[in-house]
Amino acid sequence: MHIKHVCIEFEIYVLSCQVYITFSDNVPIDYDIEIHLKSITITLAEKNTYILNVKEYTFEENDVRDIKVYGNKLLFRAQLNSCPETESSCFSFTPEYMPKVKNSEEVNIICCSCQQVFNSKPFSIRRVLPVELFEVDHMFCHGGTDNLVFRPQDEDCYYDKVSIYIRDKHQILSNSIKCENCNLCLGICDDYGLRFWLDSINIMFENCDVQTYASSFDCFVILVDDIIKKMLGPISHVIMKYKDSKNLNHHILMKIIKKNEFAIAFNPNCKNVLSLDRRNCSSIIWHTSSEFVDQWRNNYFITEIQISERMYQSAVQNLSEINKQFLIGNCFTGNEKSRKSYLFNDIVQ
Repeated sequence: MHIKHVCIEFEIYVLSCQVYITFSDNVPIDYDIEIHLKSITITLAEKNTYILNVKEYTFEENDVRDIKVYGNKLLFRAQLNSCPETESSCFSFTPEYMPKVKNSEEVNIICCSCQQVFNSKPFSIRRVLPVELFEVDHMFCHGGTDNLVFRPQDEDCYYDKVSIYIRDKHQILSNSIKCENCNLCLGICDDYGLRFWLDSINIMFENCDVQTYASSFDCFVILVDDIIKKMLGPISHVIMKYKDSKNLNHHILMKIIKKNEFAIAFNPNCKNVLSLDRRNCSSIIWHTSSEFVDQWRNNYFITEIQISERMYQSAVQNLSEINKQFLIGNCFTGNEKSRKSYLFNDIVQ
């Protein structure tokens, strides 16, 4: 039996912390927890002893409470004696790969799932222009005199970090843009034209150069990263939604906590002494119940964002896995039944 991984979430303003330890097997009935100034000692069945060293924090000795066991996970709280003089940095994420949209006379949009070409006729693109995330919806409503109103041309293409916008004459009868072969929702139709998600399409240029799709989870994390960078306070309320092929909306309601004091250790070598490293991360308290959307809109200052079907599914899957991996039993009670997860600068496997 060995420790698989440990994480400690520090609540520095109240000098407390929550410890989560995952073992390779179920925790026995007979266990002992000792809190020392710079370390934590766990003894199982009076024979297996594990030492957790934390360099940048000190504990109140022998102050342990709220001990809980869930199968192979051991959770408890400890009191801190002191914290590092400098706070941890904010979460920040850079994807390894994102498609690069470029000028081209003709472009084919291809479904990333079944490789079906979206339209039999290629899109004509004369200009490719970058835009900031979330700003395209406001680019076409600037008032003023005629020479101050921004008027995109029919063959203009705009792109941000997660999508491309094609100003085109193609007529889409539905609000969602779906693949006619596999029914995957590839994007949405809006006043300015078509918005395709970069995680749902391949882009084939006239020279047959193909830009493959981006990671769905990377796209989701990019959106969260952008929100965090623009946050004025420590918490932001966000509604992410996607429209499926039947034009039905699905939601993730999130409270994003800008930064956390957090230490983590993995134990692939099954060592009995582990050193925990400080990591930059943000907490996300979230749920997927659409019945609370109107209540959130009325009670909070909300950032509301459209995402792709694949982003939604990947976000829910990864946030659920992080919650299960580290935080089993850490679900919030109440009508919304929220769960807690983390986002790290580098994706935790």
